[in-house]
Amino acid sequence: KLQILTIYEITRMQQAEFMYKRLNNLLPETIFDDYIQPIGHRYNTRSKANKKLYIRRTNTNYGKFDIKHSAAKVWNDIPLDIRISSSLAIFKKCFKEYILST
Repeated sequence: KLQILTIYEITRMQQAEFMYKRLNNLLPETIFDDYIQPIGHRYNTRSKANKKLYIRRTNTNYGKFDIKHSAAKVWNDIPLDIRISSSLAIFKKCFKEYILST
């Protein structure tokens, strides 16, 4: 089987790469600073333990396709061992393998 990504998978990969860069301070802090937030409550839930992001509720499809919403959703769907990769190159390689295996 060819290891070629579809347009949808390429979009997911770019969103995940953006989130990795933002959460690891590889982008300017002003980019979506108030929209990209880890789960921030005092209870020990699975979402907090797995370092997931808070996804703001939207009332329209326009909001669901906004990068602030869709990229956070993509990020939360990535397994924890990939999200905590030590470098961008390792993250991209592991995420591509993950996409191709699903």
